[in-house]
Amino acid sequence: MTGAKLKRIAFLSLAYGVWALAIPLLVVVGINKFTSWRVILNHTQSMPVGLYVLHMGVDPDTLKIGQIVVVRYQAPKWAYVQNITHEHEYFIKRVGALPGAYVEQFGTKIFRCGSAHVSIPSETCSLMGVRKQQGFDGYKFPTLNLTSPVPAGHVYLRSYYAYGTGFDSRYLGYFKLNQVMGVAYPLWTQIPPKPGASNAAKHLVLSGQ
Repeated sequence: MTGAKLKRIAFLSLAYGVWALAIPLLVVVGINKFTSWRVILNHTQSMPVGLYVLHMGVDPDTLKIGQIVVVRYQAPKWAYVQNITHEHEYFIKRVGALPGAYVEQFGTKIFRCGSAHVSIPSETCSLMGVRKQQGFDGYKFPTLNLTSPVPAGHVYLRSYYAYGTGFDSRYLGYFKLNQVMGVAYPLWTQIPPKPGASNAAKHLVLSGQ
């Protein structure tokens, strides 16, 4: 094979590689600029890490339990003073309880229940989160008193695992529905390991799974 042919093959391979990278980038730019859909990246361990497609402008009144949402949130002073989060932050969380749902707290555990004022967690209750008493630096979190049922115009947002880390309604209380920017759908994400599990437990989830 002559040197000219080798150069031609190398040039074609380079051109193909450039287009292979450019086309997905152009698609993402086009989606983000001209539609109500956005491609976003989550890098926090409270939810699967990776790429999501965010549908902006969804009616908050149509939200369902288990859906993933992105909210624009102004953190309380104690949270950003302690460097737990920024004063203004975007959170990606799962919907745990909607307006009118009964939320009960038993010790550090928080449940969504099918009826009000249950004395112990019953079959109608679903565990949404377990509060930690203090952060990694020893800072004690403020006492949280969740009213039940969830007030109108509010929502309980949770992390992927009830026992996992994550700054959500366990510490911040209910979020306002008008803070919800849209619903997110996993595109290419990595499930975080369960609390106490090894990193080998991670696996990839493709869109549609």
